[in-house]
Amino acid sequence: MRDRPKHLRIVIDTEGWAYARHAQALRKYAPPDWRVTYGTEVGDEDSDVILLLNFTALPETLAALDRARERPSLVGTINAGWPRRRERLDPLLQVCDAVLFCNRDYYVKAGALPRTHWIEHGVDREIFLPDAVSRVPAPRVLWIGSRNHAREKGWFDIAEPLQQHLLGKGIGFDFQLVDSLDPPYSPGQMPAWYRSGTIFIVSSLSEGLPTTALEAASCGLVLIGTRVGVLPDLVENDVQGILVGDRSVTAFAEAVDHVIANQERMRRAMLETIVAWDWRARAKGHFAFFDRVRQH
Repeated sequence: MRDRPKHLRIVIDTEGWAYARHAQALRKYAPPDWRVTYGTEVGDEDSDVILLLNFTALPETLAALDRARERPSLVGTINAGWPRRRERLDPLLQVCDAVLFCNRDYYVKAGALPRTHWIEHGVDREIFLPDAVSRVPAPRVLWIGSRNHAREKGWFDIAEPLQQHLLGKGIGFDFQLVDSLDPPYSPGQMPAWYRSGTIFIVSSLSEGLPTTALEAASCGLVLIGTRVGVLPDLVENDVQGILVGDRSVTAFAEAVDHVIANQERMRRAMLETIVAWDWRARAKGHFAFFDRVRQH
């Protein structure tokens, strides 16, 4: 009989960003027979499964596995939208016991290959909560993205010019193009920032999720976005938000006007829908998957 919990080690990139929040959620909602630790390296402690969120740490991870007394199962991840990072899939399949996609679209378009799997992430609804005060707030549009991925996030062609439209119509907004290593808000401040808005914009060319959209939705914001990542699974057009058909400033501007006119209806629908994305439930599927990987 096993005398210790199974150990999941998660390799992340930067504390405080999406990978770290993913790891924290799995640690928080791990079943009793699992223990979860995370960091930027594999570390010296024996593991049963290593979840590699940070692809760039693959060489160091493989070196650590070579030194391990018992080789743990290695799970690689593709946390991007099709076809970005397609070149990472083959190297991962060569060395990993399984590769996990964070959205169905990428998994299918990559060919649903052997040893590849798809499990969507979640959002911690104990942290990302809507405003408890019952009120009809003034419209305020939020956008956030990494400076390192400004083009892919749609900063230059959508977000930056969209601000002029919002300013001209007197609509409040806060668009943040941020340095991943020096973000303007700490993880603990992010829920309050989301709650300062009513609409969240996803203007990306490609996305894995994005995590920020799930967090914003959990805080009660209506989503307006392109058909990337998990948005088509989360948003039914004109119900929980708007999926723009034409990726243009005009389309986003019109969507903002429409959401403002239907804010409360869409907000209620989003808060009902996002319940199913709670990490408390989503984590069960992840650990069932880790158990299956260990058994092969």
